[in-house]
Amino acid sequence: MKMILGKLINISKKILLFFIYCDKLFLTSTRVFFIWIYEVNIMAKEKVTKKKKTQPKENKTSFIKNVRSEMKKVIFPSGKEVLKYTVATLIFCFLLVGFFMLLNLGLSIVKGMF
Repeated sequence: MKMILGKLINISKKILLFFIYCDKLFLTSTRVFFIWIYEVNIMAKEKVTKKKKTQPKENKTSFIKNVRSEMKKVIFPSGKEVLKYTVATLIFCFLLVGFFMLLNLGLSIVKGMF
């Protein structure tokens, strides 16, 4: 019993360290992403100020024509594809629910031992 409990504790420590590592990695990547976004916004503002002087103002009809032409390029999924993706999403959600239920049950059993 102590051997199983020791293995569970080691596994839980490894999982906790993995989540801490992922959290640090996520925070680092988000900082880099926001710095990149900030730099892109600055560069875009510089380009906009330069372009405003040279480009004429677009009217509403040409904007609507551009929207229509872009909407013609959009490919919407068929009914079978939507059904397939919906079923896949529901199955994945149920798998996650089952995983967390088992994790909760396991942790409550471990908690009850102490």
